[in-house]
Amino acid sequence: QLRCSLFTAQQFIHRDINPSNVMSSNKGKVKLIDFGLAKYLAKLDTGDRPVTSQGLFIGTAAYAAPEMCIGDAKSQDYTTDIYALGIVLYQLITGGLPFGEKPTNEVIHRQLHQKMPLKIISNLDLRQVVDRATRKRQSERYGSVYEFRAALDRARIPCPLPWWQRFTNLLLLLAVLAALSLGIAIANML
Repeated sequence: QLRCSLFTAQQFIHRDINPSNVMSSNKGKVKLIDFGLAKYLAKLDTGDRPVTSQGLFIGTAAYAAPEMCIGDAKSQDYTTDIYALGIVLYQLITGGLPFGEKPTNEVIHRQLHQKMPLKIISNLDLRQVVDRATRKRQSERYGSVYEFRAALDRARIPCPLPWWQRFTNLLLLLAVLAALSLGIAIANML
């Protein structure tokens, strides 16, 4: 609970949540890593562009929220990370990315202008969770990771997978949510 309060008080966002930045420790704890793009919300400004001087996108376009894609640093907040978590959940459910393995500029265009292909998610509860997490308008997304997690907890998830595999997949996502809500405080040390 203390870490939760510390994270909220510190007001950091990761800005590059994707499966390659989620690791498991030897003790089975899930950790969010690579805080290279993490920012203190109060210090985000127009200088925090998601592109290099050569115009290459910084981050992972397949998980980037629209406000991240256009470099709208002033609008980036917790919902930016929630969008990325929604894409991670989509990938856990479907086994693929919503806009496929396309070139970065095409993925960014789709993140900005196309609806998520949610019909592939047969479970209506999970479809609704992914839909809300990945809305183009930030005001329509979950307002916090706590709200996102509560929606996941309420979702009915009947699945043909063996119980242990369902449990493992759900635990992974819940662990990512917990890691995000319990501890980006380490970014304060960067």
